[in-house]
Amino acid sequence: WMLQQGGLSNHEALKAATINGAEYIGGADEIGSLEKGKLADLIILDKNPLENIQNTNTVKYTMKI
Repeated sequence: WMLQQGGLSNHEALKAATINGAEYIGGADEIGSLEKGKLADLIILDKNPLENIQNTNTVKYTMKI
């Protein structure tokens, strides 16, 4: 939420927390996005975080692999 408050779009803030973060720590080949062969812990939300970044708080399901 703070990234969005700092001026990033909701999409940019979500990328910073996922794909960009994985690239920064050198793990983009294994984590950071949903692709065949990657590790995937994921959440299913009730509301779209692209519409409102605080919708990341509406977790319905969690899958941990």
